[in-house]
Amino acid sequence: MINLQIVALFGMLNSLYIGYHRIIGRKIYCPTGEKCNEVLESKYSKIFKIKNDILGLIFYLTIFILGFYTYLEYIKISTLFLSLGALTFSSYLIYVQANKLKNYCSYCIFSAIVNLIIFILSLKLVFF
Repeated sequence: MINLQIVALFGMLNSLYIGYHRIIGRKIYCPTGEKCNEVLESKYSKIFKIKNDILGLIFYLTIFILGFYTYLEYIKISTLFLSLGALTFSSYLIYVQANKLKNYCSYCIFSAIVNLIIFILSLKLVFF
């Protein structure tokens, strides 16, 4: 079975990679040939003046820590709602890439997939 914390670690690594390149001012290599940097530098790359990679890192770190306490019912429910919020935000950002920016970022898509897996694992925690 896939562990919630392992998936959160993949999300953290993805966010750290994006953040590291942003901080040092280096362009990100985009393995799919898409225009990752255009997406990551767009006006949609932050909310409330906080970069999305920072928000992602906070989310994944929170999920990782909560993973130690999933034997508590309220932690399971909290994880579910947090993951639903992250999945909703990721879905919005994928919509923006497709319809507004007309460019894709493979790291952003990877993050959305990670968020989907975290949500599914959170559903399993609560209902199974």
